[in-house]
Parts: sequence; structure tokens; C-alpha cells
Amino acid sequence: MTRIGIAGLLAAIALAACGGSGNSQAGSTSSAPSISPSGPPAAATVRLADFSLDPMSVSVKQGDSILVVNAGKSPHNLWLRDASGHVLVKTPNLKPGDQTTLKLDLPPGSYVDYCQEPGHESLGMKGALTVR
Repeated sequence: MTRIGIAGLLAAIALAACGGSGNSQAGSTSSAPSISPSGPPAAATVRLADFSLDPMSVSVKQGDSILVVNAGKSPHNLWLRDASGHVLVKTPNLKPGDQTTLKLDLPPGSYVDYCQEPGHESLGMKGALTVR
């Protein structure tokens, strides 16, 4: 074998040794769920699914935080409106697996929590939130 042939063979072996573990998928990307800055623990967790909220009814104290988790396969968000329909609080759109924390500095009362994505509320992504 010539010197060039040996050098080529050694280069091929070296490149093969530097390869990955063999269990990665082509074209896949890894992204960690987004997490809001740390603070006091959430008083409740609301899971957004396709197409429901879990739980449908949440009761928290004024100033509490809730953790909002997109457990669905589509982008979702969580908006809160008062009895007159004014939107008071809203999350950004959350990709599947993402989460965020909402601090609820709202006066005591009853609110509607829902996904604002077109059609999602009418498909069942609507619940009740009570601040006491």
C-alpha cells in the first residue's frame, strides 16, 4: 500500500472514531422548554392540551402564580378575561412542551381562562379561574 493510501485509511478510521453515539436522528433538533425566571412556587398548574384545559376550574389567592404548560401537539396560549370581556392577562404562544408562569395580581373575582388561538376556545379550551 502506498503512503497516500495508508494516510487515507488512517483519516477514515479517525473520522469514524469521532462520530456520534449512533442514536441521534437525522434532522431532529433538541430544544428545552422555556421556563420563566424563578420565583415563588406556582399555586396551581394549568395544562393546555388539544383541545382542553386541565383543570377546567382553578382557584388561587390574589398575588399567586400559576404554571401554564403546553401539553398539546399544537401551539397554545392562555388568556384571562373578566366578566365584561376585557383581556387582563395573556401568555405568549407556547410551542408543545413549553411552559411559563403567570403572576396573578388581579382583584378577587371570577375570570374566564381560555386559549386565544382561532377556534380553540369553541373546541373546549375554556375554563374558570377564581381569585379569592
